[in-house]
Amino acid sequence: MTFPNPRIDALKANDFVFGAKSLRNQHTAHPILAMNFSIALFFTPVDFSIYETDRTLERQKQLLADKRTQTLDSMHIPGEDGFARAGDLVPWVDGENVWQLDLCYEICKAMVVATTLTKTQVKFGGCWEILTPDFNPRARVEAYIARRKAQKKKPFVDAVHYELA
Repeated sequence: MTFPNPRIDALKANDFVFGAKSLRNQHTAHPILAMNFSIALFFTPVDFSIYETDRTLERQKQLLADKRTQTLDSMHIPGEDGFARAGDLVPWVDGENVWQLDLCYEICKAMVVATTLTKTQVKFGGCWEILTPDFNPRARVEAYIARRKAQKKKPFVDAVHYELA
């Protein structure tokens, strides 16, 4: 049973709740990261799923072969404590996951609120920088892309990815 709290309810941006798959994935994420995901869901204007947290080394190898990741040393692979230190938050629209950058930016803004409240250092895969209270995801991603191009390197924008720093 939940009890209404007008002070909290006034802050809440939505009525979103995690579905069964997201909850299963949340339980395999490091508890600090999982807590930030829940707080972000509270504040986001965009519904999202916790699409993936933990991965096997075999899956990571396949993603590397498919050029969908750049490392085998992934924070998605559970540590000695059994928890993944990364998760992918994918926008959920009309009952399905959508990889739309503008929606990912909105989720990122909610993660900024969460990490600011919890004083947790979390890196955003859109630009591979730690979220800060003044973080502007669109500007940071655009700057990251420009920087990588100036270095004659291909940018790897993974705007659904968050990892403990």
